[in-house]
Amino acid sequence: MFKEKIREILELVLEVEEKPNSCLSFDYSTGTKDICVHVAGHVFIAADNKYMEEDIQEIKDYLKALIKGGEA
Repeated sequence: MFKEKIREILELVLEVEEKPNSCLSFDYSTGTKDICVHVAGHVFIAADNKYMEEDIQEIKDYLKALIKGGEA
């Protein structure tokens, strides 16, 4: 399930990357099973733990807002 959620985030990351003036970085650790997304001065981290759903949703919501052209 975590891998599927990571794929969703990575698809959004690629969409943000297509936007002009986008500045985004991410790191995925296979050892600790976590992802860190740094975008527009914000850092989001999600790990395969009990907070995963909330953390992943927060990342997705922020990236979707950027894709729509608004400041999240």
